[in-house]
Amino acid sequence: MGKVAVHTTAWMLRRGFIEQNHLRFPVGVSWGEDFEFFCEALALTDRVTFVREYLTNYRSDFEPGQLSAFSMDKLDKDYESTQRLVRNPRVNRNLEIEKALVEYRLSATLVYRLVKAVSQGSHSELIMFYARRYGDHIVKFTWNNGLRSIKLNAYKIWLKGYIKSQSKGNRGMYRRT
Repeated sequence: MGKVAVHTTAWMLRRGFIEQNHLRFPVGVSWGEDFEFFCEALALTDRVTFVREYLTNYRSDFEPGQLSAFSMDKLDKDYESTQRLVRNPRVNRNLEIEKALVEYRLSATLVYRLVKAVSQGSHSELIMFYARRYGDHIVKFTWNNGLRSIKLNAYKIWLKGYIKSQSKGNRGMYRRT
């Protein structure tokens, strides 16, 4: 059996589990709160059960896999959300979890959003701004998520080529601002 990629459409929690562990959606968070809630619940879970049929479809947008409209500022929100998870002692209980959050989830989220921005024809200056800001997460290859890491690293190579073509010899472009 391989690894299962859990998505927000794929989880249910018993009310008793939520109450026993004092789980709450993060207060004042308007982006990523469902994922943060899920990560905290998953970190506290000692038993996961498979459910054959889904009970509801959480997504309702015109584009598969997307709940809200695309915008570049979500890169900052994704970064902040991941940093909250890394700082949360109930979620980040060991180095393996931190590596999964930072080296795969954050990296993948940033890279895939930038690739989407390029494919949608977003302004190259804005793409380059975010590429500089989050360059540390774009350039480093990671191998901690099986075949998904291969796909992510292929997109990183493509994105680096795009960035190089846009930067016109600008050295040090991956330095964080």
